[in-house]
Amino acid sequence: MTSPELIAPIDRESLKVQVEAYKRFKQNGYIESAGKELDEIERKLEKIQAANPAEYDDVLAYLDL
Repeated sequence: MTSPELIAPIDRESLKVQVEAYKRFKQNGYIESAGKELDEIERKLEKIQAANPAEYDDVLAYLDL
């Protein structure tokens, strides 16, 4: 397991921007682009959950997911 000090701090605002981009791509029919954004978002959320479950819940609440 990675020690907490080796994990980069979470940039919640950039993650929120990425979620908004995903929603716009999906709404406008850009399925491939939406899929790529979703994959990246899920990857980041998995890392957060593995490193710090309490922060994961906070991030989900912040992102309104």
